[in-house]
Amino acid sequence: MMKPATYDSCQVCAGLWDLFMSDTRNHRKLPHCYGSSDKSCPGHDAFSQYIMKLFPEYIDGPYLRRMRPDGPVGVKLLLIGPDPENWFAICEPPEGSQLSCYGRILDPGWIDVELIKGWIKDCITFHEDTCANPVGVPPVSPQWLIDVQDACIIPGGGIPDYVALSYRWGASKGLRRGEGSLDIKALRKPGALAEAQIVQILPPTIADALQLVDAIGERYLWVDAICIDQSDEAHLNHQLEIMGAIATDGDSTSGIKGLKGISTARDLQQDIIPLFEHFKIVRTLPCDFRNVPVLTEDEHFLGYFRRGWTHQEFHLSKRRLIFYKKQIFWQCTCANWSEDLIQEMTKFSKFQYHRGISLQDSSLLKGIPNLDNLSRILADYNSREHSYPEDALPGIMGLLSILSRTFEGGFLCGLPETCFDAALMWRVGGPRRPTRRRIASKKSSTVSLLPSWSWVGWQTPSLLMAPNENLAMLGLEACRTIPITQWFTHDSPHSDSKRPIESKWFSFRKSMEISPASLPSGWWRYEDGTRDGLPSNVVNKLGYNPRYFYCHKEIAGIKYYLPFPISTNYKDQIPWSPRQTPFISCKTKRGWFKARREGLYDPLNTEFMLSSSDGFDDCGRLESHTAIDTLLAATASGQLTVELVAICSQILISFHMFMDLDWHKVYGVLWVEWVDGVAYRRGSGVVYKEAWEAHDLEDVDLILG
Repeated sequence: MMKPATYDSCQVCAGLWDLFMSDTRNHRKLPHCYGSSDKSCPGHDAFSQYIMKLFPEYIDGPYLRRMRPDGPVGVKLLLIGPDPENWFAICEPPEGSQLSCYGRILDPGWIDVELIKGWIKDCITFHEDTCANPVGVPPVSPQWLIDVQDACIIPGGGIPDYVALSYRWGASKGLRRGEGSLDIKALRKPGALAEAQIVQILPPTIADALQLVDAIGERYLWVDAICIDQSDEAHLNHQLEIMGAIATDGDSTSGIKGLKGISTARDLQQDIIPLFEHFKIVRTLPCDFRNVPVLTEDEHFLGYFRRGWTHQEFHLSKRRLIFYKKQIFWQCTCANWSEDLIQEMTKFSKFQYHRGISLQDSSLLKGIPNLDNLSRILADYNSREHSYPEDALPGIMGLLSILSRTFEGGFLCGLPETCFDAALMWRVGGPRRPTRRRIASKKSSTVSLLPSWSWVGWQTPSLLMAPNENLAMLGLEACRTIPITQWFTHDSPHSDSKRPIESKWFSFRKSMEISPASLPSGWWRYEDGTRDGLPSNVVNKLGYNPRYFYCHKEIAGIKYYLPFPISTNYKDQIPWSPRQTPFISCKTKRGWFKARREGLYDPLNTEFMLSSSDGFDDCGRLESHTAIDTLLAATASGQLTVELVAICSQILISFHMFMDLDWHKVYGVLWVEWVDGVAYRRGSGVVYKEAWEAHDLEDVDLILG
C-alpha cells in the first residue's frame, strides 16, 4: 500500500507510518510542533488534537513507541505519552505492516458471543494439551453442578468439564443454598431454577451467567451460592478447587451487561480517531490483563481482587473469561486475548501478569520451590478481605495442596514445612505497610486456624516469605537459615500428642556440605577459580567450600551457593495437605532487650533498633507487625522492653540491615507476649550472634499460639 500523501511533508505522519511498517521496537519522540495550530496536517490533525487533550501540559511532545511485551510472540501495540494507560491500535493496518495485532471497533451495546466461542475453539486448537490441565492435577468434579439446559442442580461426579463463576457476593444475600426452603431436593427438580419464586431471588449476575454458559455452548456451571450448602461448614471447606472461571467486575447484583437477549446493553464508549486518508486508531482499554504495570483504580474490579475467595478461583482456573469495564477478556496458560484487539492466533500470545504473579507462569509448577514466587502469590492473597477472618486459611488450601508437590511435606497454616525455620521468619514488608491481626468471628463452631506465628493470622499487603532465602548468586542480598531446635505441632497448648515438623530443606543442605560429590538428579557442580559473584571479603565465611557453584537444568543461567530439593516427579504426585493444627512448640532460649525507634519519628514506621545491657547498643533489628508508638510513648526513656525468643540461626549478607556489605551471623528472633502459658507473636527480627550469646538468656519451653 502506498505511503500517506503527507509522508514526505510531515515528520509526524512519517513517524507514525514507519512504526506501523517497521519490524523493530521503535521509540520516537514526536516533534515539538505536534500540537501547534500553525502546523496543521490533514494526515494526523484529528489524532494530534486527541493526544494533546490527553497531555495539555506536556509541551515537549509525547513519546510514541511500539510495544513488544515479553513472551514467545509479543503483541505490538502503540503507546503514546508518559502515561502507560494510553494504548492505541490501528484498525485494519496497511498491507505490509509488521504489526501482529490491530484494533477492533466494537458494538457499543452488545458483546459478540461468537467471539467468545471462537476463543474457546482457538484455545483448544492452538494450545492443545497445554491449557487442558495447566496445574497438572487429576480432574476434579464438585459435588454439585448446575445443568443450565435443565435449569436444576445435578450431582457433579464424573463431569470434569464445567464453567465456574467467580464474583463478589456483595451486600445482597440473594439465593444461597441451605437457607430456608432452598434445600437440595427442591433444586434438583428439572426447571427449578426457572420457577418464578427462584428467579425473583436469583442475583442478576448468576441469572445472566446461567444463560451465557448455554449461549457459548457449555452445559454445566458451578456457582458457590447454589452448589455449596452454606450452612454445612464441612461441605463448604471441602469444595475449594475450582478449575475454570468466568470472572466479573461488580458484585452479584450488577449482572453481566451487554449480552443480547440475556441482559441489558452495556453502553460502551470507545474512542475512535481517524488517521491519514483511510485508517482509524482506537484507544484500547488498559487493565491488569495486559502488559500495563499499573493497578486499575476501578472500584468494582478492585473489589473483585480484594475478595479473598477469588484469588484461588483465579489461579486454579485453566481458562478465564473476564468481564471488565464493559468489555471481555480471555486468559489461559498460553494467551491473553481481548475484545478490542485482533491478534494473530498462534500457540503463544501471552502477556506478562503484573498483579503479583500468576501461578501458571511461575516456576512453582515445575517442581522448583522458588520462595520468591511463593511470597508474591501469598502476598497478593494476604492483602485481600474475607467476610469471616477465619476463612483466611480455607480460602488458600486448595492452591497450597497443589504446591505441596513442590514443597515436600506440604504447608502448615500457610508455611512450607520443608523450610519451616526459614518460613517462620516471614516479615510484613517494612515501614508504611498497614498490618492488622485477624480475629475469628463467631460464625465458626470449630477452632479457628489464625495462629499468630503464621501470616494467616495477620492481614498485610506486603508479605515477605523467608526473605532472601534463595542462595542464588544474584544481587547483593542473600540469607542462609540454620535450624537450632526441633519444632512440633499440636491441637492444644499442652497436648501429649505432638507431630514433629521435618525441615528437610536444611538436612538436604547439610548432607551436601558433608559430601558434595553425589549430586541429586538435575544438578551439576563446577569450580569457578575466579569466584565470580562472591565478594572477596566473604569467600571464606560461608561455612563450606566456596570454590564450587551449582546449577540445575530447569533453572537456566542461575548459579547457586548450594543446591536445594527439586521435585523431579511433580506431575505424578497427588496434591495433599497435612493435618492443620494451630499450636507449635520447641525448646529454645529467650532474653529481654530494649527496642527504640531509629531515625525521624514516623507513626507508620514499624522497624526498631535493639539494644542490650551488655554493651551492645546496636545489637540487631526488630520489626513490629503493628505500630507500637503508644507503648513507646508510655515509657519515660522512649524505649520498650521486649521479650525475644530465638527460632533459628542465620548467615546473611545485606546492605540494608547493617549498612555494610558483609556476611553476618545472627539469630532469628520473635517478639512474643504470653497469655495463660501460651506465647503470641508480635514481631520478628534478628540479633547479632555475639550479642545474643553474651546476653543474659534463659531456657524456655516455647508454645506459640
